[in-house]
Amino acid sequence: DYEGGGLYFPKLNITINPEAGDLYIFPSTYLFSHVAMPVESGTKYSIVTMLDYNDNAHSPEYMKIIYDKLYAQNKSL
Repeated sequence: DYEGGGLYFPKLNITINPEAGDLYIFPSTYLFSHVAMPVESGTKYSIVTMLDYNDNAHSPEYMKIIYDKLYAQNKSL
């Protein structure tokens, strides 16, 4: 049990107050940028994952562009 710890979405001006067992799924886009509000008492656990279904971002051509850009900056993958 915990108090506080809501999810605030400033672009939508809404706050969601999760309860134990809730699952929230939303796109990782600018519109859904959010803030995890402080937990006032108790402990809140969360699991975060991101899924990417954009095949273009995983093509060999795209990966070469990224590699070349990082190589030019003397960074490694």
